[in-house]
Amino acid sequence: MKFKLEFDDDGVMYDVMDTIFVALLKRAIKDANSDTLWAHPDDKKAQKQLAEACQVLIEYYGENND
Repeated sequence: MKFKLEFDDDGVMYDVMDTIFVALLKRAIKDANSDTLWAHPDDKKAQKQLAEACQVLIEYYGENND
């Protein structure tokens, strides 16, 4: 099966890429916050920093950036 998409406006592709990027950041936050019960304290700290960094990027790219 072969698909070919053509857009007259590059903005559409950038919007799609931003949406995918934000979704991946949200998943990274979810993964960083999950199951840290047995993690080493240094790992917990690193995971918290990762989640915070991802949140900053989400705020920058914004879910409703029009």
